[in-house]
Amino acid sequence: MSDAPGNSPVLSRLKVLAPDAFESFVEEVKSEHRVVVEKDNLKRLMGRLLNDEVLGTAVLWDLTALVPSPQSPRLEIRYSLVWPEWHYRLLVCVDLPDRAPRVDSMTGIWPSADWLEREVWDLYGVSFEGHPDLRRILLPEDFSGHPHRGEAPGLPDEPGL
Repeated sequence: MSDAPGNSPVLSRLKVLAPDAFESFVEEVKSEHRVVVEKDNLKRLMGRLLNDEVLGTAVLWDLTALVPSPQSPRLEIRYSLVWPEWHYRLLVCVDLPDRAPRVDSMTGIWPSADWLEREVWDLYGVSFEGHPDLRRILLPEDFSGHPHRGEAPGLPDEPGL
């Protein structure tokens, strides 16, 4: 695998599989890239990446969300995919609006997405459409809000000691 940006076999294959699906490709570190995908293209792309004839099987390693800054009007969902045979990791990112964030569930592609999506819903309030059992996994069922978005009762407006 080449160390030159954009020349990895995985990244080259991605550009063939879904050339119109990406907003951007960014090299993070050797053998890892970050791609930004439009929400409407996510499920189609992930389905193609699961068992590609050239790349082999992609493993959903992790799924998380982040709020770029407290003033940001958006959330970013990050899917970490790994191809063990290539020693390669790809971060597939989707930007969502902060208000009523929704994205398709990946549980039909990777059953392991089940609890990961529940955790992101619980902490960030992202609704995963088509999820078989989207309910709280970390916080009590009667908890109000999503703490990583600052929507938790009793949380101070400003961090402090």
